[in-house]
Amino acid sequence: MAGVSTTTVSHALNRTRPVHEDTRKRIQAAVEELGYAQNMGARSLRRSRTESIGVMTPDAAQYTFGRIIGGVESEAQAHGLTILLANTGDSVEQERNAVHALQERRVDGLVIAQVVPGSRTIFDDVRRRGVPVVAVDRLQDLTVGVDFVAVDSVQPTRRITQHLLDRGHKKISLVAGDTSLPTLMDRRVGFLQALDASGISPWEGNLLEGTRTIEETRSAVRELLNRDDPPTALVGGSYRLTLGILEAVQDTGLRIPEDIAFVTFDEFPYSKLFRPWITSVVQPAFEIGREAMHLLLRRIAEPNVPPARLLLEPRIEHGTSCGCRAGESSALFA
Repeated sequence: MAGVSTTTVSHALNRTRPVHEDTRKRIQAAVEELGYAQNMGARSLRRSRTESIGVMTPDAAQYTFGRIIGGVESEAQAHGLTILLANTGDSVEQERNAVHALQERRVDGLVIAQVVPGSRTIFDDVRRRGVPVVAVDRLQDLTVGVDFVAVDSVQPTRRITQHLLDRGHKKISLVAGDTSLPTLMDRRVGFLQALDASGISPWEGNLLEGTRTIEETRSAVRELLNRDDPPTALVGGSYRLTLGILEAVQDTGLRIPEDIAFVTFDEFPYSKLFRPWITSVVQPAFEIGREAMHLLLRRIAEPNVPPARLLLEPRIEHGTSCGCRAGESSALFA
């Protein structure tokens, strides 16, 4: 019907070779008119591949994880692959069940944002079954020897903390959250490095740790701000912590930045639509996903290649929540 060979149809549908756009459109029109659908089961048996990738995250609804998934899917689609998504809910049991379910569907590889604290054997279990795997964002134990993609969390946190110090703040609190998460622990390290370099000793309330939910964070920050000697500036450790912080500031009737300065790690979605515009570390989350897919494709093609560890550089968006004027440049963030 399309007036081309079976081989050309195969290349057009499977994206195995370039096909002229006019030819591809004729093939697609014939596909739609005939109601043709590829038999993926038969194809998988013939090729010993399912052309599918499993992606596991603690919460796909979180902005950063959603962007990572988008990056994985974009690169997967460019190579004719589909993704199967599993939310683990930061549950070791759900993570284990998701791994088994995806393996039963014979995915060609896995991209995993690890549950923390969780099983330290999850990657060994996957590789023992011969499934290529790449870790993103979280990795409890860097000795496990898997491909890994994340962002540098230490230096950007140090830089935004230093910015507050440069503006004259001496009493700064980090809302660190659950520092059993390697990413949040790294941000804690960067914060303390900035204070130490400026000769500032830790004080009671310097670190607010252990909160995991927005409500827990809201309550803890509200208590901190109601002290007789509250901080003059806050550093948020993540997007979720930022939501709790902003609610607590609103509860206490304080204004940002007039009464308290604020900076945070993680982009706050649509933050430019609000005032003040929040100074924040913006993760290249989409690129994390794309790079993870690149590494997974490499691992599939070359199972014995040495593992790679990529740390991407985030950027800092200089807003007004730190006390700077709109449009004011900062050499620190250049």
